[in-house]
Amino acid sequence: MPLEIKLTVLPDNATARRRQELWGSEIVIRPVTSANATFALVDALITVGLVEEVRNIISPIASLIQTWDNNTEILSRKPEIVDGLKKVMMLCYPVQKPFLVQTIWKTEGKSPILADRCFDIFVWSNIAMLKLFIDRADRESRAQTVTRSLRECARTLRCLYELLPDRTVRYNDIYRGMTFNNQTDKADSFGPSRTREYMKHERLLRPAVGREVLREIILNHGETMLSPERRFDATIYFTARDLFETENSQETNQ
Repeated sequence: MPLEIKLTVLPDNATARRRQELWGSEIVIRPVTSANATFALVDALITVGLVEEVRNIISPIASLIQTWDNNTEILSRKPEIVDGLKKVMMLCYPVQKPFLVQTIWKTEGKSPILADRCFDIFVWSNIAMLKLFIDRADRESRAQTVTRSLRECARTLRCLYELLPDRTVRYNDIYRGMTFNNQTDKADSFGPSRTREYMKHERLLRPAVGREVLREIILNHGETMLSPERRFDATIYFTARDLFETENSQETNQ
């Protein structure tokens, strides 16, 4: 099956100064990822014959929504939307499938230096990916507008409502029309404190693969052909640190 792959760094900027047990990676989800997770779920529901059960959950909710891109109406239906999707996820738990591979590369704090144990992967199922939005929307009890996560919940509910009867969906209306004054370049982003709830595992502290594996992957001096982005902060870090080390040494002596 097709799998989306995301490359993320551990730790991110927000957790680099904390204890390693609190390190985490940010993950950004695009609308097409959310849509594909929903489509994969519908395919599984049809295969195992759970269509009617899911329709019985979502139809009473979706049929009450007159204008899917109306901020006030979606916000007023938030409890029903979130609770309905929770029930759907519980029902569909046995048919979830691998969907997204999140690879991590671990560094020594915020530095660009790889840790001794630095490579690993975490696999998200389609339901786990959708549950990120559902759980966040459920926590946003005081939100006065349609947040990104609630928007994805509404989009998912509408997709299920349209897809299950005849397997057709108005993609543009849902993923380009339902903006709620939010930018459409991403569905949502989840910081390390949120992703760590789902990824908490010994291998987040000690990834399975050491950096020496690079010698087996990059062959025939291929590393010399790499041409990384010429960032000024990287230039300072690698070639001008001695200037600051000298200054710090003089201040210490004084």
